[in-house]
Amino acid sequence: MKELEEANQELIQTKTELAQIRLNAAVERENTYGKMHSIANDLVETRRQMKDAKETELELRQTLQGYDEKFSTLQGNLATTNTAYNAFSGDMQAVSFSI
Repeated sequence: MKELEEANQELIQTKTELAQIRLNAAVERENTYGKMHSIANDLVETRRQMKDAKETELELRQTLQGYDEKFSTLQGNLATTNTAYNAFSGDMQAVSFSI
């Protein structure tokens, strides 16, 4: 009878240890799932930020292209104005020498 009680006690101890191992495994699995969820959320946020950054870059490039076109137009107008001024200045000097 004593052997049966000892065997029964060992069985209970073994079942308790097994239950503890399963509980620890479940807790670790839940922690791992939580970390994976956090990493997935970070990945989604990072992708959104990258998309926003690409859109901003595109907008800035378009703005820069517009400013470049305006600057080129301004340089062309300045060159035309300088040419006209130099011609006018030359004509005025010619007229002043004639007088």
